[in-house]
Amino acid sequence: MFSLTPYMYVAIASYFLLVLGLCYRKSNRQLHARLMSGAIAADITIVFLLQIKKHVIGTALSSTLNIWQQLHVAASVTAVLLYLPVLILGYRLLRHQAGSRTRSWHIRFGLAAFLFRTLGLIWMFSFIEK
Repeated sequence: MFSLTPYMYVAIASYFLLVLGLCYRKSNRQLHARLMSGAIAADITIVFLLQIKKHVIGTALSSTLNIWQQLHVAASVTAVLLYLPVLILGYRLLRHQAGSRTRSWHIRFGLAAFLFRTLGLIWMFSFIEK
């Protein structure tokens, strides 16, 4: 039997918030922003808590992870790094302080972050112990 950790449950819930946020990106910008911000905050919190509880940076830098776990770490770190420009550009868009170029870059960074987050979620399951 496979066993998910509480962190995995939060990561899955966070991912579904991202998907839901994408669904509302055109019809309700405020709801889109709230859902995406909540999901991003949850993701960053997971990374922070994992570092405190399990020292994940040290583990990631060691050679104890298999290729799928290393891919998970790389994809997840990339997604978290991409969240910064997504949040900054999104905030500017919500405050009507930006134009179409900002929107275009927000979408590009956002889709890239979502792609890496999706890959990170898939590869997260390589940490499940049998």
